[in-house]
Amino acid sequence: MVSHPNSTQVPLRQELPNSSHGNRRGTPVPTGPGEDQLFDVRKGLCDISYITRDVYNALARHQCNNSSTLKAYEQAYQQEHQKLKEAVGTNKSLGKMNERLRLEADYYKTDSDTMRSRLQERDATVASLTSRVERLDKEKQHMKEVHEEALRNAADRIVSQDHKIDELLAHIEEMVPIEGQSPTSQVASPGKRRREGEDEQEAPQKEDGKKEEGETEKKSRKRRQTRAVDEGQAESPSLE
Repeated sequence: MVSHPNSTQVPLRQELPNSSHGNRRGTPVPTGPGEDQLFDVRKGLCDISYITRDVYNALARHQCNNSSTLKAYEQAYQQEHQKLKEAVGTNKSLGKMNERLRLEADYYKTDSDTMRSRLQERDATVASLTSRVERLDKEKQHMKEVHEEALRNAADRIVSQDHKIDELLAHIEEMVPIEGQSPTSQVASPGKRRREGEDEQEAPQKEDGKKEEGETEKKSRKRRQTRAVDEGQAESPSLE
């Protein structure tokens, strides 16, 4: 008998040498003329039993293979799932990092705009101060030139006045002795001559007094000239 979990138990007598599955052991052989149909039925049942067993074995092998494949698929799925979890964690970390970088970029952009505005204001202030300094330098140079020109003109006027004063003093010195010796002194009365003598005696004193006054005037004029030059030199550095 051939048994199968899902098959009917069929009694087997003898194997057929030329069966559809070859000489399988347990195949019944007809023993009489009336058993041909029964033999065919039993033969079919045996064939079905063998086919069922083969299918069952194939199914078991297929299930085993499927189990291995499923395990492999499950392992691959677990690996991919782990990779996916790691990728999700990495993406979250990158998202947080990108957000932090965005906030830092916004902060630095605002700070950069503020610094740029301050730099522009400072550049404008520097340009204004530079322009003012250049203008003051030009004004200082102009005032210096005007002052130097005024000093030169004043010095020229002082020198010219000194020459004129010297000429006048020389002319006065030349004219005083002539005026002291009057032509009418010889024919004058004694009183007049006495007065003229007194005048002649006083004339050198007057001349000496005039000379002293002239020298005093020269000295005072030189002092004024020196003072003017000193004041001009003292004002020149202040303008520079």
